[in-house]
Amino acid sequence: MADIAEIISKSNSLRGALFAMQRHVALFDGHDIGYEFVLRDASHVRADVINMTTQSLEDINLYTESGGSNADPVLENIASRDHPIFIDLEYACKDKNSRTYGNKYLKKMLASNRPYLSSFPFSDDGGIGHGAITIIDTQPPAVRIKQASELSQIGLQLHRALRRAGLYRKFFRLTEKELSTLLLIACGQTAEDIAEKIELSSRAIEMRLGKARKKLKARTTTEAVYKAAVYGLI
Repeated sequence: MADIAEIISKSNSLRGALFAMQRHVALFDGHDIGYEFVLRDASHVRADVINMTTQSLEDINLYTESGGSNADPVLENIASRDHPIFIDLEYACKDKNSRTYGNKYLKKMLASNRPYLSSFPFSDDGGIGHGAITIIDTQPPAVRIKQASELSQIGLQLHRALRRAGLYRKFFRLTEKELSTLLLIACGQTAEDIAEKIELSSRAIEMRLGKARKKLKARTTTEAVYKAAVYGLI
């Protein structure tokens, strides 16, 4: 298997890492690929997800306009599957009982002769979350099923490498001050403790924590600390 860490070693962003993968991993055949990771089964419902793709910005905007993660057929199944997810876009767009019925983003993939989504799930090493590497595909499932085990392993290796390379940190755009504050909270200090230590007001520390929560899509500071730890940010 290719050395994924080496492939993405010169990447400055999650998107850049995927472009490197697209170029250097032969199994992708140069197709557009996507990477997704969620912490819990229904994460996509509130966009609590890390996702990125090599698709054009026009395609990404259309994905967002068409419902984003809430209408993503891969995310809908990612946490409950340990085997490949193959989505026939023609069927997905025409099935009136599906949430993807009439989805403009999927219809565009179909119209541009990319009729399948071939997705290969993996579980985080600690069993905390679930992810997948997805190919926006021209190849039918019969071809990809033979590659499924290797592609799932590539997805897991990418997940590990992204964390080690600090690309999750860049994805969330937390500042050093926000990260250091989350780390101190994780070590058991209160906002008041931190404020006294660095000679700021408690309000200033709470505002810093509020910005961190917003960037991490966390409802509480405890959840923000948990996510920062799981994503390898602190």
